[in-house]
Amino acid sequence: MMGYIARRLLVAVPTVLVVITVAFFMMRIAPGGPFDLEQPMPEQIRQNILAAYGMDQPVWKQYLDYLAGLVRGDLGPSLKFRDKTVADIITEGFPVSATIGLLSIALALMVGSVLGSIAALRQNSSADFAVVGFATIGIVIPPFVVGPVLSLVVESIWAGFHRADWIHAWA
Repeated sequence: MMGYIARRLLVAVPTVLVVITVAFFMMRIAPGGPFDLEQPMPEQIRQNILAAYGMDQPVWKQYLDYLAGLVRGDLGPSLKFRDKTVADIITEGFPVSATIGLLSIALALMVGSVLGSIAALRQNSSADFAVVGFATIGIVIPPFVVGPVLSLVVESIWAGFHRADWIHAWA
């Protein structure tokens, strides 16, 4: 088992390096840049900004500096927010992202366990076919379609709970 894990880790290192390299050079090849605005800025200001972020260096030097920063855990400065690093932005958003991720996993486990049990206990029944059909639809529809739709559904449900009308109806 340890040999298998070691082999997988040895394969993971070059794979991550290839992904990092491809992403780095694709960003450099893409037209435009992080400081291209609707209105052109004076060339001297543009050169000063590029120098401040090290983008005036040759691409190979930028790449080596980027790799060295990744090894140190330095993801560089934010190009959008002044006085923040990328690591700061990730650190600020991590608790919310982790909470959403853990709640999503818990919800998926609960719903999946209940629906899976129903399908297993009532094999070849309409309930089984409905659960399998629901699961198939969930797998087939891409997340970038499901996400916004679920966002609208949850938002409308949440807004419904915050209306006072339904509370007074029970009083």
